[in-house]
Amino acid sequence: MAGVVVWTASDMLTPVAQPLLSTLLLARVCMGLGEGVNFPALHSLSALWFPREERARLVTMMTSGQDLGTILALFVTPMILPRWQNVFLIWGGMSLAWLVSFFFAAARSPEAHPRISEEERKLIVTHRDNLAPVARTPWGAIFRSPGVWAIIVAHVAFNWGWYTLLSWSPDYFKDHLHVDLKKDPLYAAAPYMFGFVGMLTAGVLSDWLVTRRWLSTLNTRKLMNSIGSFCPAVFLCLLRFSTTPLQATTILSAALFFARFAVCGYWTNMLDVGRTQYSGTLMGVSNTIATVPGIVGNLLAGSLLDNIKHNDGAWNIIFVTSAAIYVVGGIFFLVFASTTPIRAGAHDYRKVSSVQRDGEPQYGSRD
Repeated sequence: MAGVVVWTASDMLTPVAQPLLSTLLLARVCMGLGEGVNFPALHSLSALWFPREERARLVTMMTSGQDLGTILALFVTPMILPRWQNVFLIWGGMSLAWLVSFFFAAARSPEAHPRISEEERKLIVTHRDNLAPVARTPWGAIFRSPGVWAIIVAHVAFNWGWYTLLSWSPDYFKDHLHVDLKKDPLYAAAPYMFGFVGMLTAGVLSDWLVTRRWLSTLNTRKLMNSIGSFCPAVFLCLLRFSTTPLQATTILSAALFFARFAVCGYWTNMLDVGRTQYSGTLMGVSNTIATVPGIVGNLLAGSLLDNIKHNDGAWNIIFVTSAAIYVVGGIFFLVFASTTPIRAGAHDYRKVSSVQRDGEPQYGSRD
């Protein structure tokens, strides 16, 4: 909650801080710091609250809020831009409303929640992956794990493409395809609508494959991540051939539909590896490193658009580079991903609530 408080306050105070560059930068830095703890906190809660049989579906339902927020922002923000201060006040006000509701409705764990039934509490606790408590975080074990590095590399690759599209697709429609997004916001918003649908589809499909034992948990994560890496790479390469806004929107929609399958790959895999103890820590490490492509990718894209006279060539380089990075991340995850939990020293952490085989819950195993 502290992170949401910080970013809400920073967002709503941005118009006040705007007259001075120093105070404006401070407000935006504080907003970033507040947002930075959001995903680790959500993963810590997910590890404690989500039964393993419903893990992918519940993670995608939770994470889909990103896409809904993006869709809403793309539709609403152009309408309120003439009064730019309202952008920060409206979105900050929505965060404040969520904060109040979360404070009264939520609890850290099922054990601590005062209003759920004993039957539901028992179901969650006995169907999640518990690790024995330890005195300190085993950083050495985390950074020596190939499975952890598979998550990090896949996360970096996904974020490169995601941040590039999020930051530059409006410019692509406006400058390259000459679309007035104030009049036609659907062109920019449609890909994120399809991303939202793709994510929820992947969640249902993942849990179905695992609970029906068509695939093991590990192979399901690899399959979903491969779809979320290789398919968008193909569509981003095809984007260079689009000549109309409709063609570009169709291709980008297909790219984001399949890209969001990766949420059931590396993203959900953090819960497989981190379990109740380290999922939040693992998300914090991975998300911190995966923020770098958001900086580097945006700088590279801006530099290309500034320095290449023919924008067609710049956009082709931007999209093909993103596609190549998607492929590298997908291959790395395919080779090194694991569902074996993080182990400290010579001590193997064992699940409290169910039997494991090769570090993977029995419910979804199939040789």
